[in-house]
Amino acid sequence: TDPKYSIVYPNGDEVQTFTVAFEVTEWSGVPVIDDDEVDELDFFALDKLPDPFYRIHMDTVIDYKNGATSFILK
Repeated sequence: TDPKYSIVYPNGDEVQTFTVAFEVTEWSGVPVIDDDEVDELDFFALDKLPDPFYRIHMDTVIDYKNGATSFILK
């Protein structure tokens, strides 16, 4: 987390985000949305990520593409 990752949502909510990422090598089942804050839930290839894509998430993807294999604290 970092102040540079602060976001103001259209409804006026202000948050400072953080990201936790896991590499999944096997999956079964269907992802299920479990609350009111999510409109869509899906899997995406790294070269076909949706737009908009928050900077903090892109930083995490870049770390992964650069070979990160352990916990990264920024």
